Amino acid sequence: MKAVLRGALLALLAGVPVATAAIADEAANAALVRKFYQAINARSLDQLDAIVAADFLDHMADPQQPHGIEALKQSLGPFLAASSDLKFVNDPVIAKGDYVTVVDTITGTNDGEIMGMQPTKKPFEFNAIDIWRVTDGKLAEAWHVEQLLQMMMQIGAIGQK
Repeated sequence: MKAVLRGALLALLAGVPVATAAIADEAANAALVRKFYQAINARSLDQLDAIVAADFLDHMADPQQPHGIEALKQSLGPFLAASSDLKFVNDPVIAKGDYVTVVDTITGTNDGEIMGMQPTKKPFEFNAIDIWRVTDGKLAEAWHVEQLLQMMMQIGAIGQK
């Protein structure tokens, strides 16, 4: 909220209509979220330090899991290790105020261990919806729903006899 108010105030002082400033903030927020996925696709978790707030809050994480950027990196690590060709494609990316909503298509091949199971070498494709809140130019919070059950079925980890 502070970022929006600050942006609106700066816009007014600069003579830019507030609606234009809000649109610019939303575009910047969407670009930040896209940078996050680019870093994940590049397997460059160190890039997240410039994108994600130190006290990042993942509302969908295990309640026992600590919060913060390091916890986020730790939760992404095993998922990245499970597929060397893991890729997130975002379409659409919708920004409104401090929030950015993304529909992801996630693809890859299970060529690494996942949740203690040996790789099956099978491809997978599933969808997710992520909602991000941006504060002071960094990702501060996230909510997400993924079709992980679908992925586990596709790689043969469950549903097989």
